[in-house]
Amino acid sequence: MKKTIEKLTNAVGALGYAFAEVRPKTEKNKKDQTLDITFEIDEGPRVYIERIDIVGNDRTRDEVIRREMRVHEGDAYNTEKLIKSEKEIKDLGYFKKAELKTEQGSAPDRARVIINVEEQPTGELNFAGGYSTLDGPLGQIGFTERNLMGKGQIVHGSVTIAKRRQEFDLGFIEPYFLNRQLAAGADIFKISSSRLSSYKQNSEGVNFSLGYHLSDPLTQRLEYSLHKDYIDQISKTASQIIREQAGKTVTSSIGQTLSFDKRDSRIETTSGYILSLSNTFAGVGGSIKYLNNSLSGTYYYSPIEDVVLNFRAKGGVILKTGKTIRIVDSYILGESTFRGFEWGGLGPRDSTTGDFLGGTRYWMATAEALFPIGLPNEFGIKGATFIETGSLWKAGQITSVVQDTKSVRASVGIGLSWSSPMGPLRIDYAIPVKKEKFDRTQKIVFGFSTRF
Repeated sequence: MKKTIEKLTNAVGALGYAFAEVRPKTEKNKKDQTLDITFEIDEGPRVYIERIDIVGNDRTRDEVIRREMRVHEGDAYNTEKLIKSEKEIKDLGYFKKAELKTEQGSAPDRARVIINVEEQPTGELNFAGGYSTLDGPLGQIGFTERNLMGKGQIVHGSVTIAKRRQEFDLGFIEPYFLNRQLAAGADIFKISSSRLSSYKQNSEGVNFSLGYHLSDPLTQRLEYSLHKDYIDQISKTASQIIREQAGKTVTSSIGQTLSFDKRDSRIETTSGYILSLSNTFAGVGGSIKYLNNSLSGTYYYSPIEDVVLNFRAKGGVILKTGKTIRIVDSYILGESTFRGFEWGGLGPRDSTTGDFLGGTRYWMATAEALFPIGLPNEFGIKGATFIETGSLWKAGQITSVVQDTKSVRASVGIGLSWSSPMGPLRIDYAIPVKKEKFDRTQKIVFGFSTRF
């Protein structure tokens, strides 16, 4: 009955009746042991928003909060839009608490909306050290400010040095570019990686992006990327296909991503879903040409409190528009992207040397449950159990030595995650239950970083 009263109140509120009262009247039927319920609705006058006041924002500027509101002063009262506004303000991540309350205004048909917020730190400066099964021992220096000078701007930078990967990244995002709901971003980066032992890849370049809303749940992001790649330090026993791809190349690409987001929260999702379609065309100048198309979707459901189920599915196709598709531009699965297999552990492989060659077609599906393990919520420790299945096939360059198959791989496992004060920790134990003879497995995936 309480939930029904709440839903009826919100439904009437969406029509502009801010102070409607829903009163249930019950009548017992002793003979057949049933209960008749009549909900009486006293609408009251239609209400308009007289004022919107913000309380508690000592650092964040008023306009940063107001631009997340779906209603404005003078608008008709709308409960649904106010609920949406509260969600958007919470999702900013600037506040420990964000609540919207409605009070009587200067007249019966006027309402005052009060936004109560409690600021929290939005900047991080960290020195990290740890170990990852993918990159080995690592050290990191990084900073992030998600609310620069209270304007809602984001600036971030990091330097990571690990055994198999070194990375530098510096970026800036203006969420309201030109005073419009346009998220403009720019990044510069430099990466050196030897995750696949048969060669080393060095990349450096810039990315530019522009995101905007097409409708309330539908957004689009446009991107342009320009980067140089160097493939060198190739093993003497490496595949001939890898040897042919050595040297320097320039990639100039444009892309777009459409996202349809109906999650209840972007930060701590417990229900809803998100769908995404991405397309990237490389060949706007440069020496590399291809067309990458991918589709993904995730659905969240919470059957009981603190237990969240999520079901993920994704797939992609890379089409050749030039001479060949390089390994470094292909899809790579394994490690955290397909637990139970090592990085590059499944998919096309050179039958002579055993080198991974990348794939241009893939699909994956995951079912996972996150649940408490009996410890207090403030500890931030949760358990997980999951099933993953998928396939990766069709190398960018086909020769007689390539082992390739569309066969399905699958794994099952359990995990533990800890949002510790020192940094995130995640450990998974996965057992491959379906694989090919030439696949390479890895049962434990471990990642940890700590600040000191």
